[in-house]
Amino acid sequence: MRIIILPLLVSLYFCSCNPEKRDADIHYSKGLESHFVGDLVNARKEYLLTIRSDSNLWKGYYGMASVCELEGDFKTSVFYFSKVIKLHPGNGLAFYYRSILEELTGEDGKAAADLDQALSLKPDLLLALYSRGRMEYNKGKWKKAIADLGEVTAKRQDLSRAYYILGLSKYKIGDNAGAIKDFETYISLDANDANVYLYMGLACQANNAPQQALVSFDNAIKVDSTFAMAYLYRGICNAKLNKTDDACKDLHIAERLGVLNAATYIEKYCH
Repeated sequence: MRIIILPLLVSLYFCSCNPEKRDADIHYSKGLESHFVGDLVNARKEYLLTIRSDSNLWKGYYGMASVCELEGDFKTSVFYFSKVIKLHPGNGLAFYYRSILEELTGEDGKAAADLDQALSLKPDLLLALYSRGRMEYNKGKWKKAIADLGEVTAKRQDLSRAYYILGLSKYKIGDNAGAIKDFETYISLDANDANVYLYMGLACQANNAPQQALVSFDNAIKVDSTFAMAYLYRGICNAKLNKTDDACKDLHIAERLGVLNAATYIEKYCH
């Protein structure tokens, strides 16, 4: 019985619409089908026909924004998301996606404003909160970053990158113990990032735990054997522990890998 009822319901839905609305819905559905199978050329065609059939149907603009983003045309995608927002100003996701694209095109101020608007409309949109925290970190507003990212990690434990940037923010304000804890959580979720081991080593060193720092620098080098800064800081750490031979070996490797100030430490510890 359901096999009969469902087509009837669809038929009644289309019959109840005016012709323009019906055509727009048909083109939009075709656009979605093409979109889902990766046929962006046909998806673009159908979304444009959707807009031509009904210029007030925001979903057609949303589809075009998505196609343009997938094609790498970020500025045009921003244009279409702006159309969505004009027609549907309560769409928090549209503000969020537009903010990501604005950041990619260098419009950080607009991106930040859109993230604020997205969160005012959809406070539970944790990806927007994460993006705002990440942007605050990049601007050197570490306490604001900690507030946003702390809320993200409290509500969603699988967003590994949030722990990393949260740890970096805490390290920047001198909360080394807090940074170490966040770095450890990040490592438990993603153990193949050499950068987190480097910063964890620096936080351990600042927290008067040189042996733990050495282990972290070792791990950074295990992940990336050409990680010049890991050799530099491991060398400095060994030097402070009076392990001169190990220190000088690492410092010379750092110099060969292109660390300009390695020569200063070689002069200090190896002569």
